[in-house]
Amino acid sequence: MFFKKNKRPQTVRTAPNERIYAIGDIHGRHDLLNALLKVIIEQLQNDNNLPNKVRLILLGDIVDRGPDSLACLQTIFKLTHEYGAELILGNHEDLLLRTIGGDQQAQEIWLKFGGLETLKSLGITPPKFAEDSIDFGERVREAIPEEYIQMLQQAPLFLESGDYLFVHAGVRPGVDLDKQDDLDLYLIRDEFLQSKEWHGAMIVHGHSIVDEVTICENRIAVDTAAYKSGHLSCIILEGQRQDTLSTNKNMKSIKTNLKTQRPNVPLFAKGFSPA
Repeated sequence: MFFKKNKRPQTVRTAPNERIYAIGDIHGRHDLLNALLKVIIEQLQNDNNLPNKVRLILLGDIVDRGPDSLACLQTIFKLTHEYGAELILGNHEDLLLRTIGGDQQAQEIWLKFGGLETLKSLGITPPKFAEDSIDFGERVREAIPEEYIQMLQQAPLFLESGDYLFVHAGVRPGVDLDKQDDLDLYLIRDEFLQSKEWHGAMIVHGHSIVDEVTICENRIAVDTAAYKSGHLSCIILEGQRQDTLSTNKNMKSIKTNLKTQRPNVPLFAKGFSPA
């Protein structure tokens, strides 16, 4: 896994010559995803000082709660399979995969926490009277293109760059990074959020809601509750720089403190066009 640094470096850095755009929980807000991508792409196209490598990382929970989960899956599939973006598995993707696998307990949790909105976007009804979990899971699976399901199945639990580790939820304090439990990486909350200790890397995560991107000594929180706040946020990391980008409620403007930096325009900024 990730090489652990026992002591926090004086300056946290990405891998050399690398810029990262890490987007928080989208939760079916395809409108906000497009607005944010448009600004990222415009800034990259007008940046004369880009590093050798630019990465677009999605921190998970792209589905549920918001109205357009299917459209989010479509766009993110295109971004990952044609333009090199990277998707991390979130707990809502895990619930969706377990739902289509016929897991009744997962289905009950999923429907309670945003799955109904996803069903609506897929154009299918909730479980029918006396319909068993296998049949319901199969109905959901048939409504989702197989390549989207494979994308979720293949999504990693973490990504890394320099001193940074990217996960959906966090890590368990006191446990070496190479010994973390998979469930913690996309489900942990309080123990991680309350910890002040250095985890061996600067953890960039979503999952736990903040009003705005929050940079702490040992972690960076990027989930700004897009599905209900209208704010979809992104942390931009390059070398020791840490900048933020966020949509506003009506999408007419973007709040940013991104400064123009380093001509290696990434593939998604050349060919991808937000709807």
